[in-house]
Amino acid sequence: MLNIGRNKGYLNLGAYYMRTTGGGFDNLPIDHINTYGVLATARYHITFMRGFSTFAEIGWGLQYAEHNSVDLPSLLNSTPILGAGFIIPVSDRYDIQVTGRYFHISNAGLVGNNQGQNQIHILAGVRF
Repeated sequence: MLNIGRNKGYLNLGAYYMRTTGGGFDNLPIDHINTYGVLATARYHITFMRGFSTFAEIGWGLQYAEHNSVDLPSLLNSTPILGAGFIIPVSDRYDIQVTGRYFHISNAGLVGNNQGQNQIHILAGVRF
């Protein structure tokens, strides 16, 4: 179902908390928003060298914000993403993963003027 041609897609599910700060320009006060989200991605691996692999991913999720803002007038927003990264094996028990993601947050035009937000995320982790 997640496969593209011969490339097998792997489903990744996740949940996150994110705090953002905005405003402070055009007479807007500085504002902080705490958000909570769930995300599902399909990840496609490409192995160049023995043990070292890169991947591309595409996904979508939902995000809840504790209050709205000028660019996100809805509390519930959609979060499509595109990403790429690499995996470095350290031992048989664990590896290091680094991922870069383009993250779009929007309510799909359902509420207000919906300017939305575009963010770049860099993630680093250890899988064991």
